[in-house]
Amino acid sequence: MFLVVINKMKTYKIFVFTLLSMLAISSNGMAQQNVSFEMRYFTSDPKASGETDFHGETEWMTLEQRVEFLNMYAVYASNFWNDVHFDKKLVSPTEISEKLKNIKPQPLTAVRRTIPLTGWKAYGYKNDHTGIRKHAIAQWESDNPGVKVASGQLIVENTVLTRETEPLNWRFRLRMTLQPVKSAAGSIVLSDNDSRCIHLQFEQGTVRVNGALSNEMRCQPDETVNLEVYGDFANRRFFVTVNGKTSSYAFPKDVSGVSRLEIASSGELRVDDILLFNFIRDEENKFTPYYSSVAIDENFEEKPPVDGWQYMNFDDSGWEPVELPSVHGGEREKEEYYYLRKTLKIEDFERAILKIETVDPGGEVWINGEVVAVVANRHPVKIDVSRHLKRNSDNIIAVRVNHHRISHPMHHSASDQHVGWFLGRAELLLSSRCMIKDLFVHTESLSDKAEQYHQAVIQHSGVNAMEGSLEINYYPWYPSEGDKIATATVENINIRPLVENKIVIRLPVENARLWTAGQPYL
Repeated sequence: MFLVVINKMKTYKIFVFTLLSMLAISSNGMAQQNVSFEMRYFTSDPKASGETDFHGETEWMTLEQRVEFLNMYAVYASNFWNDVHFDKKLVSPTEISEKLKNIKPQPLTAVRRTIPLTGWKAYGYKNDHTGIRKHAIAQWESDNPGVKVASGQLIVENTVLTRETEPLNWRFRLRMTLQPVKSAAGSIVLSDNDSRCIHLQFEQGTVRVNGALSNEMRCQPDETVNLEVYGDFANRRFFVTVNGKTSSYAFPKDVSGVSRLEIASSGELRVDDILLFNFIRDEENKFTPYYSSVAIDENFEEKPPVDGWQYMNFDDSGWEPVELPSVHGGEREKEEYYYLRKTLKIEDFERAILKIETVDPGGEVWINGEVVAVVANRHPVKIDVSRHLKRNSDNIIAVRVNHHRISHPMHHSASDQHVGWFLGRAELLLSSRCMIKDLFVHTESLSDKAEQYHQAVIQHSGVNAMEGSLEINYYPWYPSEGDKIATATVENINIRPLVENKIVIRLPVENARLWTAGQPYL
């Protein structure tokens, strides 16, 4: 345990750092020690007992005190981990990729065919999105004569573009890309009325910030500039990042906010992907000290409509390739439905079951232009789609996920209430008419052997009853596969049609190897 006492203005603040150590066993059987710590702020003030709010009756710490606490944490943590700039990577992306490749894939079924549904196309769209985007793009041109939009970019040529913004007077973040054509020069100005706050100039690969030449931030002439500006009026500092290189500066003394964005050029300058986030202090909200607002979000791309999205001949070439689970949503995507499509060719089958982990918070499932399910909750989805799929032919599976907004956010959480909506993993099961719908297994007791309980749920979609047998086998699977170690069979089972037939089997597994973190036997 580490104790730090700070004497400031005769007020004693005690920070206690507790060292936590945990012994873990890695997959190769070698012991590893993981170390972490926690930090607590101790005071004799009784008002700090229990839960405290940012604002309101139980308010105790001011925002500045909370920031001071976090700064203390950052100082101690950076030294504790010997990572002053918090940029040390524990593992490289290559190491992560190699480890993921070594994960043993779960086996697929051998009798019924299990088809994992991978390789989807996805698209976010809200009501009248096409018209909204056309109007937004046209406004950039109508408000700024001499400026035009072409090929998904804003072209500023020998002119000045002016865009009024909502007041930015606490913290904000601006991002955009700039492409000078034929050594054009450009400048970005953030101002409040006639008072310049930030003036960035780009010419022949050089960067000037408020008139001062930056030696750290340089780029090649005509190189695309990925620009980011983070402003912090609370601490009177702003940070400029050009193609990954960052420098910090002080705001001019007479400026306390920003209300205008200007983009000027000498020659042709192409601008794209403008995103301006505004962070606004909320003195009245006792649970959230600030909220975020999207002041500008523009990629200068039109939004094609989704009419006919559930049909095979729909053009989804502009949609994004994704893998499931796939998520959509946030302040920038509010009120957008999430559309997903998947085409696959299916051979002959007797019965087909579509399984989806979740359509969260709900939505519609379509196959070959027909709606097969309307989902109203987040529960797993299992649909018999035998009559909707075409045998020995191409099929289109399409899902629309409803957008979501939380009505009652958690205390002390982010202000963005348009939290992610998503489609979980999906697979198609192709089988005979009689199939095992579910198998529930648990261990009833453990001694020198494991007593295993099984309940099989069998369905038969035919008209007449049928007889058969059910066999359960146990094999070692992880870390290596082996021969059968236990088996049980139930003969002469009468399977009634169109109902759930439940069969219970108990099976002892002799000398069962128990699962542990060090020896994860399966």
